[in-house]
Amino acid sequence: MVSREIIRVFIASPSDVGAERSIVQEAVHEIDRTVARHTGHSFELLRWEDRSPTFGRPQSAINFDVDNCDLFIGLLWKRWGTPPDADTQYQSGFEEEFDRAVNRKNGSGSPEISLFFKRVPESDVADPGPQLVRSQEFRQQVIVNRIALFREFNHSGDLASMVRECLTEFIYRSGTNRHHGIDRQETHTIVASDSQSPSAIKGVERHNTIKPIIEEIIRYQITEAQDPFDIARLRLCANLTGAKRNDEQRLDAHDCNLVYESHRDGTVLQPQEVQTLLQLAYGNLSNENTPFWTWFQLCEEIERGSAIRASITEDSEENRAGAIRAMQCMRMNPSEYGHSRSQVLTTWLRTPGTHVLRNAAFAYMKDNAEPEDIELIQREVDKGDSSTYQEARECLIRLQARSQKPSESLDTVLDSMALRINTSIIASVAPIMLSDPLIC
Repeated sequence: MVSREIIRVFIASPSDVGAERSIVQEAVHEIDRTVARHTGHSFELLRWEDRSPTFGRPQSAINFDVDNCDLFIGLLWKRWGTPPDADTQYQSGFEEEFDRAVNRKNGSGSPEISLFFKRVPESDVADPGPQLVRSQEFRQQVIVNRIALFREFNHSGDLASMVRECLTEFIYRSGTNRHHGIDRQETHTIVASDSQSPSAIKGVERHNTIKPIIEEIIRYQITEAQDPFDIARLRLCANLTGAKRNDEQRLDAHDCNLVYESHRDGTVLQPQEVQTLLQLAYGNLSNENTPFWTWFQLCEEIERGSAIRASITEDSEENRAGAIRAMQCMRMNPSEYGHSRSQVLTTWLRTPGTHVLRNAAFAYMKDNAEPEDIELIQREVDKGDSSTYQEARECLIRLQARSQKPSESLDTVLDSMALRINTSIIASVAPIMLSDPLIC
């Protein structure tokens, strides 16, 4: 019989997010089927709806689940809720549940706490009632006191994606620590505070990842006969320990291919190793001399839409450009992964640096631009930047044609006669322009 590690997930919320509670439930069941069963885990969902009627204070039965959960998910929108009973200091059941979860975490390191706020329409914010005021005050307290990490969402699809990401990350953190013989209570002892930055937390995670690898290599002693893969993996670990603005990630093509061959033969790599391999591969994507798509697929299983995040947050401009090229190949639309499309594209185009990132952005938009992007691209054309002007023009021509604006596309072509516009661009838009009776 296969034993599984049970991960208990508690959902806390006021009454105005019933649909969102169902979305979280569906996400938990989905990740349980598609990810958890492959990693030796199983999710158990804890909700007040599933509690049987009992004698005594109803909130006490719910608090029992709070006291035994591993992951606390809180949902908030316009309402704060009502007091759980007459003799209580709390203004709502959610407040009492959250307070118990925080006290537990500060004492034992568990549960992990994730909050999701549904964005409130500006009209409601301008004239809030007492329920919304209390909800907004709580959100501000979370920000000021750094009580927990939270994310905001607009639509149900955004929430589903965020929760799936949250659950998957929790699984892999739990699996990594269990592999290293670390009890789950230890894995959650890091509490957000002024003295601990996110980078410091990442450093602890990386240390826990590479320590057993290095110990294993040392145990077998490094000799001239040492397996070349062990040396390559040790160099990979060195990339895991690098610090921003202090080290440049580097692993040559030979080592990258050694790690890939060993993985293909059955070697299990840690999630952080795979993510580092993908970061390195982004920078080499245009050279096509190192494995890429295997690491990309594995990272997508760990974090859906990881390429979008990499295209914004990677330190190296080449790595960010590589992430954009991967998005172009996969036709990934940021808005389908819980990101603001306009913000992502604007970040690509306005990041200081060389033209590498902007040209990669225009190449992406040639194939994947939406009508809503025309204004953004036109602004870039109007800048007249010589390093990106032709790419921007070609992107605008293709998008105008696809947007059923053949006359505008023709005007852009005529304005670009002094440039050497790619003939494939002209070939792709010519049939559309010739089909317009106003042009013919």
